[in-house]
Amino acid sequence: MTDPKSLAAAEAALKSGNPDEARRLYARMAARRGQPEIEARLAGIAHALGLADAAVQHMQHASKARPGDAAMLGNLGALLNAAGRADEARAPLERAIKLKPDFAAAHYNLGIVLARLGDPNAAAASYQRAIAIEPRHAGAHLNLANLLSEARLYADAVRHYRLSLAARPQPGAYISLGNTLKEQGYWKEARQAYQQALALRDNDGARIKAATVLPLVPESGQEIAQSRADFARGVDALLHRKLAIADPAREVGSTHFALAYQGGNDKELAVASARMFASACPALQFVAPHCGDGAGPPSGRLRVGFCSRFLRDHSIGRLMLNLIQHMATTGRYEVFVFTFPQPGDAVWDEIARHAVEAVRIPAELAAARAAIAERRLDVLVYPDIGMEPMTYFLAFARLAPVQCVTWGHPVTTGIPAVDYFLSCDAAEPPDGEDHYSEKLVRLGGLPMSYRRPAPPAPMKDRAAYGLPADAHLYFCAQNLFKIHPELDRPFAEILSRDPQGRLLLLHGGDPHWAELLLGRYRAVMGDAVDRVIVLPRQSHADYMNLLALSDVSLDSLPFSGGNTTYQALAMGTPVVTLPGNFLRGRLSLAIYAKAGVMDLVAKDAGEYVALALRAANDRSWRAEVMGRIEAASGVIFDDREYLMDVERFLARVVPSGARGP
Repeated sequence: MTDPKSLAAAEAALKSGNPDEARRLYARMAARRGQPEIEARLAGIAHALGLADAAVQHMQHASKARPGDAAMLGNLGALLNAAGRADEARAPLERAIKLKPDFAAAHYNLGIVLARLGDPNAAAASYQRAIAIEPRHAGAHLNLANLLSEARLYADAVRHYRLSLAARPQPGAYISLGNTLKEQGYWKEARQAYQQALALRDNDGARIKAATVLPLVPESGQEIAQSRADFARGVDALLHRKLAIADPAREVGSTHFALAYQGGNDKELAVASARMFASACPALQFVAPHCGDGAGPPSGRLRVGFCSRFLRDHSIGRLMLNLIQHMATTGRYEVFVFTFPQPGDAVWDEIARHAVEAVRIPAELAAARAAIAERRLDVLVYPDIGMEPMTYFLAFARLAPVQCVTWGHPVTTGIPAVDYFLSCDAAEPPDGEDHYSEKLVRLGGLPMSYRRPAPPAPMKDRAAYGLPADAHLYFCAQNLFKIHPELDRPFAEILSRDPQGRLLLLHGGDPHWAELLLGRYRAVMGDAVDRVIVLPRQSHADYMNLLALSDVSLDSLPFSGGNTTYQALAMGTPVVTLPGNFLRGRLSLAIYAKAGVMDLVAKDAGEYVALALRAANDRSWRAEVMGRIEAASGVIFDDREYLMDVERFLARVVPSGARGP
């Protein structure tokens, strides 16, 4: 039997912060097994010392001696899960609950196990049972909130985060609360949550989050100005502070995505933000061993990689299809595509078919960098940088001698390791070079070689969406965060001057986005706000169907459509656009200029309104304009000039040694 004095001494050593002494005493006791209670206490000591398998073994002995003891079974399940054996942990937890249905800890631990086993709905049910038994169970509220947030049920998630924090304030819960509030558009409340996390424990990830949080759907132009000023001050303060971040994708987990939609020149802010991250995490600036060695690929063909989370049924995947296919079929390139673990779809499958290798890289920075580096690329192309954290932070590394970004997120990255911004000359303003930290490449042709989408079949009528048959539908087919306050008055004037008009929008990532937008509209539209229709988010086919049913597609400003413009024109729907001052507001302009049809390009907000009204009300004029656009469709879709210019660019910039013989 184990000596009770040795057991007490080991427990005392643990409590006093002397793990080496506790480990010595544990090793002496572990050779002899005692009574179930002693085995259970040894399991606790082993667990505290990080001896996961030994902890499980002791608890198995204890529970075997006491098969009807729910507490021991519950502890066994928890220890099995902690040892990474979730598949074995489920049975003892379920037996413990059968013996003691009101065992809150067992329901909670079963929830953790079920989540690990990939059953979030069952996990949520277990957490809810734990809460029903113990309403102030902080862990159950927190884990349930995390599941709800992952399911984008943000309002419910916020409620459970707050209940968890009321029971036990924890820095991690405040950070998760802040992340969720930010997704809802409550940017000031998110900042407050991050600051509350900092008050409990110093955390540079939370500090960066608090300094750089931005509104997704701003309430006004004044709020935009305030948030940009706050961002600039916050980043400047962090640049003068010694930060330490081991993994910014995990510890910060966000980018300055929302800046691009505010209508300003983001170069200075993007550069400062990149400097801050590089200083906080020098490991970001990893250099792949093959970069700079001058050795060409064994095949003599350029090894070109494309890396994005969105190489799937997404605007990025559809924009990149033709380029990837073209490069893969010329015989001059070995094409690699990189994305992250996620379900596949038809677009990803087609992209993957054209690649020498389609790689799902790990969702962890160091491992992702290594996976790309081992392919010894000559060129790495990021279709987008800034839309999500992993590719943003990957881009700090030198993973190929030449690294480029295209306009999937049409704003500069500010990252020194990104050499070139591949843009469209027709979409760039004369001073475009001033907008980028990268070297601007003004490619010919259209912004992208875009494959013409087929209309959905069968087509639905307006009744299928609950839309009035006789209304003039003005569809702003954009994410709600793209609808700038600058558009509020033009939209209000369109509805004021067209009593049959309906402004059609789609819900965003959270219902609060639409609430913010409708709040803005009430201030400028009055009763006409009742003619704003916000439909649920649609499948791709139903979205294309809605474009075809609309009388007019209203381009957003100062961030225009790109993918959306191609789609609307393919469905025969006119797009009224007002070009902005930056690439991101001039993509529709470039498409119309290439087609030689400028009738729908406005010079100012007044003409934007007038063109929208005419397109909706003057059917003969609309048909004539759309007839000319359709006649130019061979120029608009599948543009080869763009593809050829990309090849000429690569021939010019890739070091001759990398091009092989």
